[in-house]
Amino acid sequence: MLKPLQDLKSLIKTKLAHSQSLVGTNNAAMKMVARIVRERAEETKFDEEIDPEMIWGNLGIGSDVAAALVRKKRKRD
Repeated sequence: MLKPLQDLKSLIKTKLAHSQSLVGTNNAAMKMVARIVRERAEETKFDEEIDPEMIWGNLGIGSDVAAALVRKKRKRD
């Protein structure tokens, strides 16, 4: 009776160790993916095209005049 119980305990330990290893590996992989996504998100912020009219938006006094000059220049070209 003692032998089957020891076999069961060793089987459970083996399966549990494998599951813990699998969870640890998956956790490490997800952390790596999250780090790569953060790095790429920071890189793409500089690649966005900027609309010249948006540069002057919400800057206060004179910004509306500057935006109008940009639009006027575009109409002439």
